[in-house]
Amino acid sequence: MSRLRPLISAQLQVPFRGNSAGLHPLTWGQKDLYQALARYSRTFNMKATVPVPANVDLPQVGDALRWALERYEGLRTVFPASREWTAQQCVLQEGRLSVPVLPTGREGEPGTEQHGFGRPFDLAAELPIRCALIADGGVPRRLVLELSRLTADLWARRILERTLAARLAGAAHWQAGPAHQPADQATAESQPASTAASAASAAYIARLLDTYPVTAFPAPGRADESTRAHAVPSRPRAKMTSPALGWAVGVLSRRYRVSVPSVYLAYVALLISALSGTQRFIANMVSSNRWIPGGRDYLGTLNQYVPVAIHLGEADFPAVLRRVQSASLLGFSHGLYDIADLKALAGHDALGQVDCTINVSQPRGRSRLNESRPSAAVMAATSVTELPQVDDFPGEIRRSLHLLAGGTSDEPQLTLTVNRSVVPVRPDALLRDLESRAVRDAEAAGRH
Repeated sequence: MSRLRPLISAQLQVPFRGNSAGLHPLTWGQKDLYQALARYSRTFNMKATVPVPANVDLPQVGDALRWALERYEGLRTVFPASREWTAQQCVLQEGRLSVPVLPTGREGEPGTEQHGFGRPFDLAAELPIRCALIADGGVPRRLVLELSRLTADLWARRILERTLAARLAGAAHWQAGPAHQPADQATAESQPASTAASAASAAYIARLLDTYPVTAFPAPGRADESTRAHAVPSRPRAKMTSPALGWAVGVLSRRYRVSVPSVYLAYVALLISALSGTQRFIANMVSSNRWIPGGRDYLGTLNQYVPVAIHLGEADFPAVLRRVQSASLLGFSHGLYDIADLKALAGHDALGQVDCTINVSQPRGRSRLNESRPSAAVMAATSVTELPQVDDFPGEIRRSLHLLAGGTSDEPQLTLTVNRSVVPVRPDALLRDLESRAVRDAEAAGRH
């Protein structure tokens, strides 16, 4: 064990020098998140892990990180402090990333908190990436990354994980081809066609917010508010991993020719309706906006909220699927906009008053579970765990129910957060109910 002690304070220094530098306006996605960070002072960070192949040494790990920093401008961008809406992105041409090398021990994974992980980034002065290298007996095993959401959304995080893994494995094709950069995106968004599209999208969203109820659940009554005046609302979270749900969603998507996100949205809409008693409301969805030129390989944040109008009426389940698919496609077609345009029409935090949010972030891919009914082992493989509740949620935002559908098509991972002051059912019970209903509907669809 004494042999490993020097690694605790070891630092892998990664100098970089890119081909570009400069000061640019924020992209629309950055501006949207910058507003949230400025108003709520929350930690919008994401973590990622990249395995290091057995034959890769410390200098090669440093080379891979230097390549990423030089290829992707967003990883070497800071955001000079200024008044709201006037912040800019400053691409640094050169600099250095310090990577602590941490040993594994008998306790397993070492903590990274003492190296700055888990705290907000200093956006004006700090690179928007933190990295630690986990080593076993001095041999690199995995990279642990933390990214600011101003630099990467979930899609971009996967790009970085995939490209770093390929680079570490020696794949030369990641060396070629220019990347679409946030500075390029800011330039594209400043063009007349883009500003006109943003204005049209903002007008559509404002009309929707005026036409449909933005809240599905009633606010707590006065008595409840007075008793909770100095208390943090209970927002329990639960996570479910369910191959059975992946099978069911795949069957329903193919049977009714709708997208996987539409299937999840339909079930959440039915769940909300059953809990709230309303059949007409708005839900926020996250538009990935990866349709832009170069978007599939763009390392930057493009995600923006877009409201989707839900109107269930007396429709049967196939009709609900078709309705929510049409509504979500219409919403996503207006999902890329300048938040300043929406603020001018609908107020400073209009979308924050929508109390139900759904984010489907599964990578696209056809499920391998195509049989009429998967094995008993697959059907029994569901796991549900409770997560720490959200204690720092901004009071200005109404969020009664928030579903994140991640994982893969074969093994989806659903994380559900509810506000118990308005949603009286625990999230783990709601997730199990969603799974059981989807499996029943898929079995019924397979019989027809």
